[in-house]
Parts: sequence; structure tokens; C-alpha cells
Amino acid sequence: MKKKTVMDNMTLIHQYELGYLSQEMFFEQLLGSGQQLIAAEGLERYVFYLQCEASRIDCRYFIESYRKRMVSLS
Repeated sequence: MKKKTVMDNMTLIHQYELGYLSQEMFFEQLLGSGQQLIAAEGLERYVFYLQCEASRIDCRYFIESYRKRMVSLS
């Protein structure tokens, strides 16, 4: 049985953002991973990288607002 690594638990987007995948390799694999990646990362992030690949956005990484991720505990 294959031993699980940290990379096995990372999404394609996380691997790219952390520098484990080149931009070229990332964009090659992005189109084939739609539904699973959208479920894990969200539609907004997935669409952002599709637009980057199509040269519609001149950015390399998605930056999410800290406030958007905050969860109220009260």
C-alpha cells in the first residue's frame, strides 16, 4: 500500500500556489479537474484561474480577503 504524503491531500490549486507545480503544468491539468476542484476550492477561485489561463486577468495568484474567511463563533 502506498504511503500517503502531504501532496496527496492538496488540491491542484494549493500545489500551484505553494510552488509545487509550474504555471504551465498547472494550466494543463486545470481544465480536466473542474468539478472536484470547484467542490474543494469554490467556483470563484476556479474561474479566476481559468481567466488567468485565457489571459483575461494579469495576475498569477488568487488573493482572498481575510474577512471573507472569518467565521463568527458567537
